[in-house]
Amino acid sequence: MSRIYGLVLSVEKGRAGRGFIIVPSVVNTWVEERPSGLAIEAEAEREGVSVAVRVEAGAPYQPAWIAVVGLEGRDWSGSAYVCVLPKFERVGVVRRARGDDKSYAVGAASAEKVGGGYYLGYRWRNGDRLRGKLLEISRSGNGVDGWEVVAEFDKHDYGYLSFEKPCFVKGAEYFMYCADVGGTWRIFLVEAGRPEDLELPGRPVVDGGKDPAAIWDGDRCVLAYSDLRNRGHDLTVVETGDFEEVRVLAASIFYSQLIPQGNAWARTHMHAGAILKAGGYYLLLYDALPREPQSFGSGWLGVAVSRNLREWVDLTLEEPLMRGGGVDQTFRYVDAVVEGDCYLLYAEEEAETGRKDLVVYHGR
Repeated sequence: MSRIYGLVLSVEKGRAGRGFIIVPSVVNTWVEERPSGLAIEAEAEREGVSVAVRVEAGAPYQPAWIAVVGLEGRDWSGSAYVCVLPKFERVGVVRRARGDDKSYAVGAASAEKVGGGYYLGYRWRNGDRLRGKLLEISRSGNGVDGWEVVAEFDKHDYGYLSFEKPCFVKGAEYFMYCADVGGTWRIFLVEAGRPEDLELPGRPVVDGGKDPAAIWDGDRCVLAYSDLRNRGHDLTVVETGDFEEVRVLAASIFYSQLIPQGNAWARTHMHAGAILKAGGYYLLLYDALPREPQSFGSGWLGVAVSRNLREWVDLTLEEPLMRGGGVDQTFRYVDAVVEGDCYLLYAEEEAETGRKDLVVYHGR
């Protein structure tokens, strides 16, 4: 019998961190996998496993450092996935919502570095009557400030009822976005050498789906999206080499995998913020909400990992990794750009008034 556990830690470079995994009746542990730049020790204790890590001061950033600890009980064996992220510090507001209550939001962003510039694609929600009115692309030289709008699209020009999360396909010259086309949501694909040259509408690639997150991996695009056919808009993960033939890798992540693993809070409003490669693993930054108290237009950040995109391990079973302010504590649609000594995290975060701004954090 094999058991799987997970743990996520936020640790500053050059510093140590500790965590504890509740594992009943464990008697022995050992480190099976350890990424470069991370030191890790694990010790079996009475009620679980104590984990100690240290990130080398000069280690280049990864989307995450992922280690695997082997576990042994009296009549079972298993593994614990330990995901180490940087300490995050907020360093700026990229865009501030244009109103000061919960019906105003800017975000649902996708981030990518192209050439010497950082690009963000995001939507504006300007009150309930103007939901998802604009889709904008902005560029910055450093990814933190000095953002200049390089493209803007109005939903009315295409007959859409709303825009929501767009998506730069990381590692390829493709762009995706989703729109309410009346009666359903649809994901569209646009090809362009530079983000400044994007022209909508592009071509539809997914019906009944929204909020795409994608990465080019070898000879294929890996795409995760909120599937409107699924309970709670549970995520579907697919792969495609040509955007014509699409193969389903996981038809459901939450209700078939993460919730049975013991996730205590993610039940509805499920979104994929980003899929990132971290060594031999895929890192999923997701957001979701519990069923109660009910909240619309919100979400909290969770983390899951996979070796093969079919089987996923939740690292935030008991509580979200990050939440925002205000009544709903929104911290959702999270994406990242990671390169060398730079780790930038973008999110739609709620202010105390209820509005939701597009903000940027950096890793320490």
